[in-house]
This record gives sequence, C-alpha cells and structure tokens, in this order.
Amino acid sequence: MFKFKTIIMNYNSISPHLMLPFSFVKGSFQQRQQKAQKCVEHLYNDFLPKFNRGKVQFSEVQKSVDKVLENKVKVHVIKNYAPDEYGGQDVSISEFSGKLSAITLELETPKHNALRFIDVPTVVHEFQHVADQLFHPKFLARYQYMSSEGLYTPKYSRLYDNFLYSYDAPSGRKEKAKILKHIEYKLKRFLRGLPAEDKINYIQDARYFLMSEDNAYRTQYKYAKKMEKRHINLLEEDLEKQNKQFMFKEKIDLLTKMGFEIIQKERKKMAKMPKYKMYEDL
Repeated sequence: MFKFKTIIMNYNSISPHLMLPFSFVKGSFQQRQQKAQKCVEHLYNDFLPKFNRGKVQFSEVQKSVDKVLENKVKVHVIKNYAPDEYGGQDVSISEFSGKLSAITLELETPKHNALRFIDVPTVVHEFQHVADQLFHPKFLARYQYMSSEGLYTPKYSRLYDNFLYSYDAPSGRKEKAKILKHIEYKLKRFLRGLPAEDKINYIQDARYFLMSEDNAYRTQYKYAKKMEKRHINLLEEDLEKQNKQFMFKEKIDLLTKMGFEIIQKERKKMAKMPKYKMYEDL
C-alpha cells in the first residue's frame, strides 16, 4: 500500500499549549467543524455586548478569547501594523525547539486603542481561523511540518497569494474554467521535479488554508448580517458573499483532484517495482 515515509504529523506532535483536550476535538470532520463554529458563536456573543457607544477597548478581545477557550491554549491577540490589512492570523515559533508555540489573532491598530462595530466581522473572521486550527489539529500539524522542513518558500507564497487566494470574480462558467485551467498550469509548474511527498504536502497545505478561508468568509458574512438586522452600520464588503468571487470551492476541488492523481501515479510506480524493492522502501 502506498504511503509516505517521512511525513509524521499527528496530534501529539503539537505543543500541549496549542492542543484542546481530546474530548473537545473528537468526532468526524463535520462534527469538529460544527464545534469550531460554535466556538466562534460564543466569542461573538461574549464580545458584542461589551461595546459602549459603539466602541470597546482592544484588550477586551483577548479577554473574550481567553474566556471562550477557557485559557486551555495560547492565543495571543495582537495589533497588526500592516497598512493594507484589517486583520490576520498567524503562529509564533519557538526559537529553541523550532516548533509552534502560540497562535496569534491580529487586528488593525485601532485609534485611541478602541475597536468599533465595523471591526467585529474581522474579529470573527480571524477567530474562525483560530478555531479551525484548534478543532482540526492536522491543520497545525501540517503547518509545523512545512515550517520545520523549510517548505514555506517565497515561490510558494507567490503561488498561493497570486493564484489560489485571489479574488477572481468570474463572470460565468467559461471564465471560471479558464481561471482554473491557468491555476492548474501554475500548480503543475511549481510542483514539477519535486518528490511526491513534497507535492502532497504543498497541495494539502494549500487545501487547508483555502478551506479555512472559505469558513472564515462565511462566518464574516453570517455575523455581519446579524449585526445589520440590529441596524449597525458596517462596511459594504462585509455584507457581501465573497466566497464565490474567490472560487474557494472550485480551487479546493482542483487541489483534491491533483493530490489524488499524484497518489495514484505513485501507486502505479510502486506496483511495477520488484517486490524486494517495495518492501525495502516501506
């Protein structure tokens, strides 16, 4: 049976500081995703009532995050100083062990250290990423493996930013098909000449990121609409369904198909190898 030898990514490889108890994360993928969504709902319900005259102190986000997660994991709410970004989500890596040590939730630096109602959709968007990573441990395990193996390269970042996490806004099926064909071409060029296990790592990593973005934009829209019903003014873009414009589903399906094709190709190669050679490699 085909398998990769060097990919050792399991729940126990992640720092205990980034692990929810197994009782929290057990279940099918869909069950865990529902738990992640429920976690975001708890944050929203705890955070929104803190607003006073349309503002809330930045520090209150951290308090709500800690309360919802019951201080079981390290999630640091920090200020994002990038001028063109409302928020972000990342991880901290230990200088000593080289492993992930904390998750960060990053928000645009607020004026007078106070957040406004229009910042709430960004808060829940970024917290959805946090919840996805916590309730799907393989997301963080893959990130840790990719980081430790030096697979996060500028070339990969450009591929992801320019062709995968891109706002395509196709006008119809023909344009959508053309975009996907171009993305597939770019992916194959990037993967050309790499070992099969690296190809799978890149494909799975991109899949996980896009899956979480798909979740985050759905969450952003869901809570923006809830706030709109309360007659709270928000940014127009938060009240738009942006998932289709990013073509998340189609790109995820493309990556899944390509990953399957790579695995099938490797299995066929191994089937042609002498038996003694196959056992030696496994």
